[in-house]
Amino acid sequence: MEKFAKFAAVGFVNTAVNYAAYCALLYCGVPYLAASFLAWCAAVSNSFFMNKSWTFSVREKAWLKSYAYYVLANSLSVLLNLIVLEICVRAGMSKYLAQLAAIAITLPVNFLLCKIIFEGARKFRRNKTAR
Repeated sequence: MEKFAKFAAVGFVNTAVNYAAYCALLYCGVPYLAASFLAWCAAVSNSFFMNKSWTFSVREKAWLKSYAYYVLANSLSVLLNLIVLEICVRAGMSKYLAQLAAIAITLPVNFLLCKIIFEGARKFRRNKTAR
């Protein structure tokens, strides 16, 4: 439960990062789907480092490989986000509210992905060194 609470706190920060970047990009004239993707890029990088060090307490120095897996896995999440965003906008929802709805739907997906990336990798390394 503690990890989920930490993940939720990181998620709150990431939602703010994502939404602020999205709104700023829309304000600058970036199309909403491109703005959503670019905002996600900023948020996923922030999420990786916060979840790695704080939520899951992973202290490995070689983080680049984990980051690559994390970005790859979260690409599924951004794809889901873009699909939900497009459906909501086409249904008549405001582009701003549609992004909040898309974030709410992708949050549980992101938690499961983080858990697999950080805890799954740690369990695999432990089993490999025990041999």
